[in-house]
This record gives sequence, structure tokens and C-alpha cells, in this order.
Amino acid sequence: MAARPELGVWSGDHLRGTRVGPGRGVRRERAHPPARRRRVMRLALLTYSTKPRGGVVHTLALAEALVRVGVRVTVWTLGRGGDTAFFRAVDPAAEVRVVALPDRAGEDLEERVLRSIEALAAHVHRAGYDVVHAQDRISANAVPGCVRTVHHLDAFTTPALVACHERAPRAGRARVRLPRGG
Repeated sequence: MAARPELGVWSGDHLRGTRVGPGRGVRRERAHPPARRRRVMRLALLTYSTKPRGGVVHTLALAEALVRVGVRVTVWTLGRGGDTAFFRAVDPAAEVRVVALPDRAGEDLEERVLRSIEALAAHVHRAGYDVVHAQDRISANAVPGCVRTVHHLDAFTTPALVACHERAPRAGRARVRLPRGG
């Protein structure tokens, strides 16, 4: 017998509860589909530092909360100055990836920010993740189309940093704006 999804039937084996009524023909009650394995969500969380800063602290708390409910989380960050881990231990159920960003003598803020974006972009790819979530402007610029949390807005003066800062909140597929102090 052909399956008729509009009647809630998935296959001929699921025709339990069939009723026949006068003038109504055969009416099938919805049978439960066979049990399937739940697909685990894969999430990448991005942050720009391993130091205890606001967005970094939020990223780690979010990662640990999500792994407790069964989400596969990979936290991506930049390791500046030889950092290879976060400022504190992270729940081992969350995978941590640190992208090395060696210090460069004489590098100014603009050069370091642009190099940081390039370094993350070279390693983090949307493929393989259901959601990519950036906590800051550097990581949001590295992976266009991510979900972006906006913690605060800054005022920059150099054209490249102004462009980076302006692009980050708008580049994502979705944005989360935290209230002041959040």
C-alpha cells in the first residue's frame, strides 16, 4: 500500500488503529514513525582571545551550558603571545581550538586586528557546523554569515577598523543584542 503522509501513515506496517465508518471510508489514525537516531547539533563558538575578557567569558559559559544539553561545541580562539589554552579550564566535552597568532614587533592595532581576522578565517569554516556564533567583531568578520552577539559598540578612528567594526554587526545571519551591562 502506498504511504499517504496527509493521513499520518508512514508505511503499511504502521496501519494500526484503522477504522471503517459508514460513508467515511477508511480513516487511519496517526501512527508513530519508527524511532530514529537524533542528529546532534554541531556549533562553533568564536572569540578573539584566551584572556578573561567579557566576550571570552560569555563564550566559555555558553559552550559549557550547550554541551550539558547535548550540543557538540567547538570553541575557536586566537592564541596571542604563545597562548595555547584559555585562562581557565574548559569542560572537556567542548572541543577547544586555538589558532596561533604570534606577536609581531612594531605591529599597530589595525594591523593586528586585520591579521587576526585573516588567521581565524583561514581555519574556521562554516562547513561542518549547523551554527557558527561569533562573540566579537574580529571573529564576526572572519566568518561572514555567522550568528553574532553584540555586547557593545566602540568608536574607532582608522578607516580599516571603522569598516571592520561597522561590518561585524551587519554581516551575520542573525544578531543578538545584549542589554547594557550584559
